[in-house]
Order: sequence, then structure tokens, then C-alpha cells
Amino acid sequence: MVHAMSPIITETNEELVSQPLIESSGIICRPFWEEDDDLEGHAYHDYIERHPNFTLAVRSSVLERLLQVCHAIPSDWQLILKAGYRPLSVQQAVVDSFVKTTHTRNPEWTDDE
Repeated sequence: MVHAMSPIITETNEELVSQPLIESSGIICRPFWEEDDDLEGHAYHDYIERHPNFTLAVRSSVLERLLQVCHAIPSDWQLILKAGYRPLSVQQAVVDSFVKTTHTRNPEWTDDE
């Protein structure tokens, strides 16, 4: 069983496992928000400014499944984790960003499209 470094109980009553423990289990973490040109990463910026201790995290059961994947993939492959738990405000910002980008790239599309 995987144990979180600093347990945070989510809506599912599961501990969140933070980036240092994820990385110590052999998974590479490259959060979206660390990349300048990533649309999803931009959605995190406001949240991270208000919550400077925010870190990439996943539910403990998710980490266990990711570790199963690591053992199942070819030995010369590595799993890179870009995101995990998203606060609701970040999830909404991600959706809003993709909608805006889609409308910008396809101005002739209707809202239904």
C-alpha cells in the first residue's frame, strides 16, 4: 500500500500522494504548469498564486494503478505524469481555456459544434 507524505482527504476519503512520493516511486513528474506554452498549465497559474504550496498529487489508489502500469510497460519506457488532482476551480479554468481556444481557432463554428 502507498502512503501519502502529507495526507489530504478528498471527496472520496482517500489520501492524496504528493509529488515527492510519486517521484520516489519511480514516476517522472513534469506538471503542466511548469511549461510556459501549455494551455492546461495556464489554468493552474491563478490557483498556484493563491496556494503556493500546491503540488502535483494523485489519490493513493491512482498511484498504485500507475505503479502497476510502470511494471507492465517495456523496461526502456518511462511514465511521465503531467497532472493529477485538480481543484474544481482549476478544472473549470481548463475547460474554459479549451473552449476559448477552440472558438479562436474555429470562429465559424457554432457553440454546439
